[in-house]
Amino acid sequence: MRFTRLCAVTIAATPVIASVCKPRATSSSTVSVDVIIPTSTSHEVGATTSATTDLPSAITTSSTELESEAVTSAISSYTETTSAESISIATTATTEAAWAPLATFNVVAEGSQVDGQLLTGYASAGSFVGWQIQEPQSPIALSETSSGYLQDSNGNTLCVQYGFSSNPNYLSTCDANSFRSPNYAPVTCEQTRDRRLECSVPAKACALNFATLSITCETLPGDFTAFYTYSGRSDGIWLVVRAATGPAAGNDYQSVTLGITEL
Repeated sequence: MRFTRLCAVTIAATPVIASVCKPRATSSSTVSVDVIIPTSTSHEVGATTSATTDLPSAITTSSTELESEAVTSAISSYTETTSAESISIATTATTEAAWAPLATFNVVAEGSQVDGQLLTGYASAGSFVGWQIQEPQSPIALSETSSGYLQDSNGNTLCVQYGFSSNPNYLSTCDANSFRSPNYAPVTCEQTRDRRLECSVPAKACALNFATLSITCETLPGDFTAFYTYSGRSDGIWLVVRAATGPAAGNDYQSVTLGITEL
């Protein structure tokens, strides 16, 4: 306020130089800040009315309010996200608890020329299993043992009979005596949540010595995991297994997936 009074005196004494007290033109940038000025701060000094407020305090208060809103929004967002995750976890746990492997089931073909048909065979040792077999056979009821093997109603185990030379590896039913021969092995299976079987047998190549009628088998790396229907015989369509990789199986083979259905 001292500057204002000095200018007033100068103007009264020497009007010619009144322009000296005129503020110089300056360039400035304007920052817009919303400030609410309480009316109680207005007061009159002489002929001039002025309004004052604590600008830094107002800015600080406004900034604090904005920060508070941001924190509240972040907490709300975190709470909603956490709640959604909790619901998702609870739903998943409930779904997993509801699934259980089937105690007894039939095998149903998925794909190939026998799609949707149940696997059939005799509930006796030494019988091949397949579809559309000339001699009437019934769907095989199987159950999974603790070791992962599949057994029929008479206690026979689903197994593979390795073929000699280029012959297929047929799936069959075996008793304990069958496994004394090196060209038989049990099939190991696991049920999946989509009601299918994932099965495998040790990879082998077997040969028959016709002079001595002795059988020798060579163990190969890995397992046989690819299942096919084999239609190269006139008495039915048979289930066989071979390597998942290697030469093409041939026209008599069609890939098949082993689904399961509850009895």
